[in-house]
Amino acid sequence: MIPMLAAAAFSAALDVSAVRAPYARVHIPVAADPTPDHNYRDLRVRDDRGVEIPYALDPRPPDPHTVAVRTAGFERPADAPAVQRATLDLSASNLAVASLRFDTSTPAFARDVLIEHSDDGATWSGNVTERISRFRVGTPHLALDVADGSARFWRVSIDDRDDAPLENLRVTLYATAHEIVFPVVRGRRYALTFGDPGPAAPVYDLPARLEHERWRADTASVRRVVALSPRSSDVPAVSPPARAAPAARASPEAPPWLVPVAFGAAVVVLAAFALRLTRTPETTGTGSE
Repeated sequence: MIPMLAAAAFSAALDVSAVRAPYARVHIPVAADPTPDHNYRDLRVRDDRGVEIPYALDPRPPDPHTVAVRTAGFERPADAPAVQRATLDLSASNLAVASLRFDTSTPAFARDVLIEHSDDGATWSGNVTERISRFRVGTPHLALDVADGSARFWRVSIDDRDDAPLENLRVTLYATAHEIVFPVVRGRRYALTFGDPGPAAPVYDLPARLEHERWRADTASVRRVVALSPRSSDVPAVSPPARAAPAARASPEAPPWLVPVAFGAAVVVLAAFALRLTRTPETTGTGSE
């Protein structure tokens, strides 16, 4: 079991079985919402002894194409029957949104798209209008870059005007996510814990060390992120399955017929012994008549 901060809200076991280098590189889960200044002050790496492992943000440019949320549920608002609208909830407020991509089975179209964002899902801002299109000839334009964006809720409204709605419409929102690098020891298990708003940002010397050494990292993977109870003191996802205690060997039971038979035999033996004690020995005479 890996001890952790009692207030931490999430954990994710790390699969480092493919790591052969001195360091592992792990993509930070989208659920690990960064702080408004886009650091991960609540993120920790721990091993199966409960030791906090130093890590560094990967110095390579972050990946701007991590799927943050995908939706297939477009509706037509009552106040705008010519609009297809979808609201996307990132479940996080500080992710750096990079782009949106639209997919539809409609073979040829051109539509205006209004993009808005909100922190509470009620008050919307942004009001950026872009255009998506696909024609029978030429390169389709289905991905839209997002210039300003860190918000939890995103809303896209596609104006169909007098045209038929786009068929099988889906939209995917991509966020910019970082990777971290940390040292690994063969045979140990590791986990990420995050979600505790209290601790200060960790300060490690690993970033400075990596700047002055030739290092190599292999990619590790993140298993399913699980929410933890505020009272939880362990990360169950990293714990090996407990071995069942060996069952106590049961004493053999006597068959039901054995008791009366043994009792009868004992009675016979005691009776014979008592009879032998009560018999008088016979005397043999030797005198003449």
